[in-house]
Amino acid sequence: MHTLGALPLLLLLDGVPAHAETAALPRLRFVQRAAALVVSPLCLGEVYMQSPPPPWSERASDPLLLGASRKLVLLFPGAGGPDANTARIVNKLRARGDAVQLLDWSEQCGDTLRAPNNARRLGDRLGNELARSNPLPKLHVIGVSVGAHAADALTAAFRARAPETHIHLTLLDPFLARGIGGLVLSKAAYGVRRFGASADYCESLYNTDDPVPSTSSPVKQAVNYDLTLCKERSRFKPLPGDSLHSWPAAWYGTHCDELLDAAGVQPHHADGICRKRGTIIVVP
Repeated sequence: MHTLGALPLLLLLDGVPAHAETAALPRLRFVQRAAALVVSPLCLGEVYMQSPPPPWSERASDPLLLGASRKLVLLFPGAGGPDANTARIVNKLRARGDAVQLLDWSEQCGDTLRAPNNARRLGDRLGNELARSNPLPKLHVIGVSVGAHAADALTAAFRARAPETHIHLTLLDPFLARGIGGLVLSKAAYGVRRFGASADYCESLYNTDDPVPSTSSPVKQAVNYDLTLCKERSRFKPLPGDSLHSWPAAWYGTHCDELLDAAGVQPHHADGICRKRGTIIVVP
C-alpha cells in the first residue's frame, strides 16, 4: 500500500496529468498536489530570503569609530533607519561618557524578506573589520528590530577574533526570524535560540502584542524584559507611521541608565550576580 510519507519529495512537484492517475491513488495525488501548492512557494521564499543581495544594491558602510580606547557602543537602527528613539539612546549613552556610533544601514537593508540575512552579512563584515583594527576592552552593541541580526552577527564575528573583549548585547524588540520557518513558528525562530550566544551579557526588551511578526518571544540566551504591561506604555505615542513595535526602543532611551547601572561595569551571565540567560522580567 502506498503512503505519502514513503514517496520521494519530488513527487510533490510532479506533473502527471489527472487522466494518468490510477483509480487506486486519486486521493493521494490530490494530497500531493495540495501540498505542492504550499511547499513550492515556501521553498522559493526561503531561497529568496537566503540569497545574497545584488552587487548594485550594496554600498560601502560608514567607517567604524576606531578611536575608542575604553568602551565603544555601536547602535544598529531598524530597517527604517535612525529616528527620534535612536537619537535619544545615543544622547543618553554619550552623556555617560561612552563613544557611541549610530550605524545607518537602511540602504543596505534590502526588502523585508532579505533584510535579516543582509543584516547578518553586514554585521559579520563589520565585526571582523573592527576586531582586526581596534582591540577593545569593552564593546556594547545595540540592535533595534531587524537591526538585531546585524548586532548579533557583529558580536559573533568580533568574539571569534577578540575573545578577551567584554561584549554586552542589547536587543530592542528584535526581529527574530531569519527564514520562512521563523515566521511560521516564531517561538522556534533563529533569534529565539541563537541571539546573544556570543555575548558575555545580553538583554532583550520586547512587547508581546505589537503588529510586527516574529518580535513577541523571549530570547533564550538573554535576560528578557517584557514591557507589554508597563504602565508607562499607556502614555506612549508612536512616531508617525510607527506602531507599538517602537515602544521598547523608546523605553530604553528613557531607562538605559537604570539598566546599565543595575548590570554593573562588566556584567556576565555566569558570575552568579547577573540574572541567568532565559530569565523573563515583567516590567510593571
